[in-house]
Amino acid sequence: VAASDSPNGKALLVVSNDDVVHPTSGFETHPHRDMEIVTWVLEGELEHRDTLGNSGAIYPGLAQRMSAGRGIWHSEKNLDPVRDVQVLAPMHRGSLGIRELNTALQAALNPPRADRPEIERFGTKFRAGDKVLQTRNNYDKEVFNGDIGRVASIDADAREVGIDFDGRRVIYQFGELDEVEPAYAISIHKSQGSEFPAVVIPLAMQHFLLLQRNLLYTGITRGKQLVVVAGQRKALATAVRQNDTRKRHGGLLARLSAGGSAPLGEM
Repeated sequence: VAASDSPNGKALLVVSNDDVVHPTSGFETHPHRDMEIVTWVLEGELEHRDTLGNSGAIYPGLAQRMSAGRGIWHSEKNLDPVRDVQVLAPMHRGSLGIRELNTALQAALNPPRADRPEIERFGTKFRAGDKVLQTRNNYDKEVFNGDIGRVASIDADAREVGIDFDGRRVIYQFGELDEVEPAYAISIHKSQGSEFPAVVIPLAMQHFLLLQRNLLYTGITRGKQLVVVAGQRKALATAVRQNDTRKRHGGLLARLSAGGSAPLGEM
């Protein structure tokens, strides 16, 4: 802590804090006034939000300066690697495909523990705390294709799994678990219409068939605060160049141009 005299005669106080912010924790929304705040990160990343509507991720190599002025409220939190970070992959198969990535990410982010019950159904291991994706519409349960949830409970006696979707608990019988799959990594196609605080996109030449500019654009625009493209430079360059996506020929334009009024059943 250092103090010196400022031009207006008031003492200028400089404070340097060295904090370790563990995953999922941080500083809840709190006020500041009449000060400048500079934040820089040595390792990992912080999610910043304030009452002026600003938000974003602060990571190594990036410094954030915030002028509190007459008063501002803000928060800084370490991103939750399961809740806030979404891996988006072009393909299902291969060593960098969705299946292999989910196996590796489950082992790293939600490893087996005595207090985490687990079961295996339909060739997939489900563990309490897992991030999962609904793969088909289920109107009875009011969950739909593309919804992402977390496994909250596994009851071996009742043969039930409870999955939380945005705070709503949905119960699945063991025999219904073919409707969900691990979602640490999902396909870029499945991510359409969704947004995530942070997105990681692995790109390699083994994805060659799906290295397309429109697919890469879709993946990158899913990230609200942070996007990381990891892999081979050649794969990224190939995806940027490949813009020859197949055209769809539905005949609708020709029918509209003809000015006809054919019934819907005849179109």
